[in-house]
Amino acid sequence: MAKYRSRVRVLSEEDVEITTRHGEHAEGDFDGTAQEYAEFLVDTAVRQGGDDPGPMRPARVVADVWEAGGSKSFAAGHAEWP
Repeated sequence: MAKYRSRVRVLSEEDVEITTRHGEHAEGDFDGTAQEYAEFLVDTAVRQGGDDPGPMRPARVVADVWEAGGSKSFAAGHAEWP
């Protein structure tokens, strides 16, 4: 059963989406709050994108996390980089 649902957007310098990842996080896989999970997702995306050349290198990363049964109109966790 999913505990969190997430969306991570990786943006270029022109604020064009390079990638968007949607995911579900299972109960017991992450022992933190929705906010901590959003921060973890941003850190992971920045590390993974740091090796990408030129225009594929992220200039901005945005993560939103919702409780599995919650509404997408209110994120339980939100993080951005930089």
